[in-house]
Amino acid sequence: MDNQSSYKKVKHLEKDEKKHSPALTTTHKDLRLSWAKDHMTWNNEWHKVVWSDEKKFNLDGPDGFSYYWHDLRKEEEIFSTRSQGGGSVMIWASFGWGGRSSICFVEGRMNAKGYREVLKKHLVDIGSCMGGSNWIFQQDNAPIH
Repeated sequence: MDNQSSYKKVKHLEKDEKKHSPALTTTHKDLRLSWAKDHMTWNNEWHKVVWSDEKKFNLDGPDGFSYYWHDLRKEEEIFSTRSQGGGSVMIWASFGWGGRSSICFVEGRMNAKGYREVLKKHLVDIGSCMGGSNWIFQQDNAPIH
């Protein structure tokens, strides 16, 4: 039985396109494995690490996501849109063994220069409070960094 036949047997679901994420290359996988092996013996060293991340919230739903699984037994979802877009809010925060930062609301689009400004304003002065005097900054290596 192929996938199309199985979908037809489940009458309350319909197939819609799903957002794709980029696949990890062999190089990415090798680098992640190497990093994990290099750090697997850390114990108290993790107390020095300060982590950070940013999150964008779109007021009209996720960027570019226009398909979903619709349960036909339930009412269809309606996704509102605005002709000029619904706007968005981006936040940034960090945390470590010794605490966390406050949430920073990022103005405009985040790019490398804006990211450095956020770190300068919201991390440099408090990093030692979260990770000690020799703290280590760990970020997720997103393209904007």
